Amino acid sequence: MVGLVISDSFLLTGVWNRNGESLTADGVTRIPFTESIRSLLHDEGELNGLRISYNGGAGWIEVLNYAIGPGLIIQNNPWFSIESFTADISNGSNLQVRWTAYGV
Repeated sequence: MVGLVISDSFLLTGVWNRNGESLTADGVTRIPFTESIRSLLHDEGELNGLRISYNGGAGWIEVLNYAIGPGLIIQNNPWFSIESFTADISNGSNLQVRWTAYGV
């Protein structure tokens, strides 16, 4: 199992290992983005969003979806938060992660 954490300027990845009831993260790596994605996603005057999906060998699965804009609950810079998800990887497969930004 692989855990990913996303921020506006870097990605953390590691392998989760289960030991009884507890989980530990091993091989944690910080992957910086070349540029912060904050300026691409946050404009309070328009609807903007980001969809995050992965493919672990069984097809693309959407795991996170953010939409910000007028009248929505997430309005005041949600990009400072850190979100995570776990990805199931099929034997012999590679992990692919896709960010899809959208806006009006």
